[in-house]
Amino acid sequence: MHELSLATEVVESVIRSIPPSHAGQPVTRLTLSIGKMACVTVDSLRFCLKILSRGTVLESAALVIEEIPVTATCRACQHTWTLNDPLFLCEACQSPDIHITSGREMLIRSIEIKENDCGN
Repeated sequence: MHELSLATEVVESVIRSIPPSHAGQPVTRLTLSIGKMACVTVDSLRFCLKILSRGTVLESAALVIEEIPVTATCRACQHTWTLNDPLFLCEACQSPDIHITSGREMLIRSIEIKENDCGN
């Protein structure tokens, strides 16, 4: 279950990313972007993040997960398209010589932090 190690990295990265002026302020919303081919089981990742966030500034954060579609470019004809099926042939010329350009990544897209009482 590599989702546990991914969740650990997300929690640690988010906590490290909080500026000193907002230290201790709760995160209200965390948005992740995960590629359709990233081999991440979203329900498992959500579960692991919930467990690992206990007692941290992430504990009550809303978690939003956006799916990044799989896109490819054909090296033979330069056609670019979104793959909806696991058929790795160019939809224009049927060449198998394609390059996956997106859909394997996992990104922390945004971190929203509650403003403190001092207006910082």
